[in-house]
Amino acid sequence: MAGCTRIHQEDGWTYDALQTVREIQTLCVESEPPAALWVDGRYVGETPLEIPFSYSVNEIQLLRRRFKTSGFGDREVLSTESATQSFLQETTHTLRFRASGFHDRFLPLTVPRLDETVHVQLKRKVGPGFPVTVRLDVAALEAQFPLIRRIIEQHALRGGEDGVKEGVPTAAGPDSRRQRFTVTVADPGALSDLIDALFSAARERHFVFNVADAALTARFAANPVREFRAVWVAYLDWPKALAGAEVQKAALIRMFDAFKRLHVNAVFFHVRVEGDALYRTDLAPWSRLLTGKQGEDPGYDPLSFAVSAAHERGIELHAWLNPYRTRLSRRCGADSVKVHPDHVSSTHPEWGLEFRMSQNGRCCCYRMLNPGIPEVTDHIADVVADVVGRYDVDGVHFDDMFYPYPEGAFSGAGGEDLAAFRRREDASIDLKTWRRGNISRMIRTVNDRIKSIDPFVRFGVSPFGIWQSGVPEGVTGMSGRDAIYSDALAWLEAGGVDYLTPQLYWKVGGRTDYRKLLEWWAEKGAAFERHIYPGQIIYYLQEDLRVGNGDKPQSSDEIVSQLDLNRRHREKGVLGNVFYRTVNIEDRALGETALGDRLKKGRYATPALPPIMPWLPMTRPRPPQNLKFVPKEGRGADHILSWDDPNPPASVLKYAVYAIHREDLVDDAPETIGNLIAMTGRRELHIAADGAPGPGDRVYVTAVSRNNVESGASTAIALSLPDMR
Repeated sequence: MAGCTRIHQEDGWTYDALQTVREIQTLCVESEPPAALWVDGRYVGETPLEIPFSYSVNEIQLLRRRFKTSGFGDREVLSTESATQSFLQETTHTLRFRASGFHDRFLPLTVPRLDETVHVQLKRKVGPGFPVTVRLDVAALEAQFPLIRRIIEQHALRGGEDGVKEGVPTAAGPDSRRQRFTVTVADPGALSDLIDALFSAARERHFVFNVADAALTARFAANPVREFRAVWVAYLDWPKALAGAEVQKAALIRMFDAFKRLHVNAVFFHVRVEGDALYRTDLAPWSRLLTGKQGEDPGYDPLSFAVSAAHERGIELHAWLNPYRTRLSRRCGADSVKVHPDHVSSTHPEWGLEFRMSQNGRCCCYRMLNPGIPEVTDHIADVVADVVGRYDVDGVHFDDMFYPYPEGAFSGAGGEDLAAFRRREDASIDLKTWRRGNISRMIRTVNDRIKSIDPFVRFGVSPFGIWQSGVPEGVTGMSGRDAIYSDALAWLEAGGVDYLTPQLYWKVGGRTDYRKLLEWWAEKGAAFERHIYPGQIIYYLQEDLRVGNGDKPQSSDEIVSQLDLNRRHREKGVLGNVFYRTVNIEDRALGETALGDRLKKGRYATPALPPIMPWLPMTRPRPPQNLKFVPKEGRGADHILSWDDPNPPASVLKYAVYAIHREDLVDDAPETIGNLIAMTGRRELHIAADGAPGPGDRVYVTAVSRNNVESGASTAIALSLPDMR
């Protein structure tokens, strides 16, 4: 045997060399209107322009050899195989656009990029001498629209795109319709004249016209005045440790204060995690997350406390529930968590499902209620009705933890629910269709129960971001419809939800492309006239979680770019976003990165009211009265703005406070323009001395209904302190 030879090849590739190759991508840069363009501070000309952008590609040369080894240990290289691996090095450039009469636009551009064209829409400056473009939504009797159209046309600028554009009319009643007009007028004074003319016609001819959104949008084009800005507060974020009631309350207060500073206007607050409750109820035991023991009273009601804290700061609170999950622990058999006698798995063990799976080489289990049992749907509806009936929540939110996700060797639900399936009423439907139908029926039942108790409470679900693999074309991944039986399109079609928050937890580009998925969901939301608030993940901005998660957004630049992409789809009902999740809130809101600072200085620099849902009650509140401004003297003292509310109790959710700079007053009509400076749930606002409006400026307040419909403006008052700045 000593003389035998052996032919073999190296098992892996061996590094040989690295070289960096400079590449060029030429992009056409366009803007509306054409503008002067600077790239990285260097003027390059007027748009449109074709500009070469450079980036680098690292090429790693690899070798793998084939040997002949003799029995005496001699080796001879028979052949050498080579390979190359390439890695792009993205480069970020700063583009600046400037055009007379328009706000400067700064755009970070990451090269390389898939698009061949970079296109930006510049925002017009608003004020005396600058045109104002607004969108007006009008609901009226069919016979009144010729008059409405004439009034709008009489006030519009002429020529080019400055005329009147009409959207697609939709039915608003048996003999009425809703129409969107886009019109450009000469300045805010002309807008005021148009509004006066339409209001006059409304009083005489009994059609409804709401101009609040149009006027405010005209004034603040840089950041929307209406935008849903929400965060998920998961059980992973709060409570972080098993502490006493006062410590937990203080942590919540720090959270909501941070949200207010960031101009976040809604919170999804986790209140049902595993068939339990983070609120006082007879339908479920207290969550063990509060005290370490399921069923133990924490000494206060977290949901009641959170609702009050949020509303006091002008923030909506949506109760977030897991409808089916009954256990967080994935231990099989004997469990370290003692189940309370009042827990649903104790009172109704026949309702439970258990899925066995493998995780890190260990057997683990997922426990949930069986969606195929009608009594389970009734129980979930009762749980939600209990929350809506006893707490002043603004919405109810479900995540997508219906059936367990396939993971590792676990391919998804098998035959665990076959007994209930065999008892189905319609023997012709298959197992998967039956599962989807059960969940869709639960969604519809819950929404009906909510609206029967309180028609103002919104109901939404955050489905997995891919409805079905291959839809839209080019997007592949787990199918929410087929893997966890989450048929979000069926919910939209049945009118079972007020909004969807698809979990779009990926970058732009790749097989799970944020852009493609956003556009697809926007089309579906628009088709069924429901809002889309994309779920965006900021969890992977933490440096220690980036390795192995390259398809996730990993920088604040990526998140901000996605926000801009959302806003470009506002016309299709993409009216905000929700961040997952509120990590390390005690140290820095929205994570350990600079995202919070970026938002506060940019996309969230100004407050925003949540959008109106026109299919919910549209009652308009009465304006606040008796507005008073009391200046305070002394270092660190706050000025106090206060007012009275003539509306019935509980009909107004919050108040919006506006400031009008003295130079923006037009014909003494400040109700048509103004900066939204704050929202509050109280009938007063404390204004820091160094942040108060200046002498000659005016302030006014509007009341905001539970559907975010604004009242008219209160009487504006002028501020006369010469040293307030």
